[in-house]
Amino acid sequence: MKLALEEIKYNKGKYFMITFIIMLISWLVFLLTGLGNGLNTLNAATIKNINGNYLVFEKDSENKFTKSTISGTQIEKIKKLKNVDDATFLGSSMSSVSNEKGNKKTDITIVGITNNSFIAPKVVEGTINQTNDKRVIVDKSLEKNGYKVGDHIKISGLKKVLIVGGFTENNTFNHLPTVWLPLNLWQEIRYAAPGSDDGNSDPVNAFVLQTNSDFKVSKLTGDLSNLKVVTREDAVQAMPGYAEENGTIVLMLVFLIAISAIIIGVFFYILTMQKINQFGILKAMGAKNKYISRIVVSQVALITIVGVVLGVGFTYAVAAILPKGMPFDLNNTTVILYGIGIILISLFTTIFSVKQVVKVDPLIALGRVE
Repeated sequence: MKLALEEIKYNKGKYFMITFIIMLISWLVFLLTGLGNGLNTLNAATIKNINGNYLVFEKDSENKFTKSTISGTQIEKIKKLKNVDDATFLGSSMSSVSNEKGNKKTDITIVGITNNSFIAPKVVEGTINQTNDKRVIVDKSLEKNGYKVGDHIKISGLKKVLIVGGFTENNTFNHLPTVWLPLNLWQEIRYAAPGSDDGNSDPVNAFVLQTNSDFKVSKLTGDLSNLKVVTREDAVQAMPGYAEENGTIVLMLVFLIAISAIIIGVFFYILTMQKINQFGILKAMGAKNKYISRIVVSQVALITIVGVVLGVGFTYAVAAILPKGMPFDLNNTTVILYGIGIILISLFTTIFSVKQVVKVDPLIALGRVE
């Protein structure tokens, strides 16, 4: 390691450029990951953060809210299922909101729940009275559209004027801010057209379950012929465009990391080939292949670690100045896993460099024989 450090100090410019390139590669990986996670969160935050383990949909709905309509009267038999602690109603649909005068409509997702439901979002600003069906909870992202606590608002399809009772955070659905309505008001909007409820009484899109650790879908018994119980993760994956969007982002990252591995490998290979004569001298002085290989690996590890750490810092610095409405979500676990991945890939690419070191003949490297 000492010899590796001495060489880095001696060739500061060369190693600085390599470190800088690794930093940019790391930054690009982390930035795309954060933006990709941000888009995914924007699409499904409401369901991801919901206080429930499982959801119940109509059997042939493909776990999609838009295709599922079930009778609310069936919730009683759901509550009686073994290891189910509680169950509640959930409805969602697209709409738009405007101020009381009807100016400047904003696209939203409306979510219908019952009073005092365990899936009601946490209010971070304002207060909400569950018995007052005029006061509703809205996502804080609507603030940028000029809405504030106490404002009177109108939702398309609803005659009643509502009041913004409080704001909640990280509650978006289908890339739109959510407005949480009492279930009866949501039903009034969603099933306004005759026959849209498919003949179901007290219709909703789904039930949300709170279960204990012994609950297993495979062990469910009872009359569930027209219903399907799925995990919250399955419900998220079934959301329109979610899997495709996530797959595109993952594919981009895979190609980016693969290309990065090639670039890093080529850089270190060229760097190693430039030092063949030096390695030949070390071998002539009695240095073993193992010792020289450790020098190469130590340099790669040190440069990559520094580059990744700088890349992480640069990513968070850029994230701090991103426009407020731009979705960005990068957690520490993801940073650590991707950082370790980049370091391991860099170390893996040293295999080709080390193979050249092992092949070095001291006499040929010193130019004594042809």
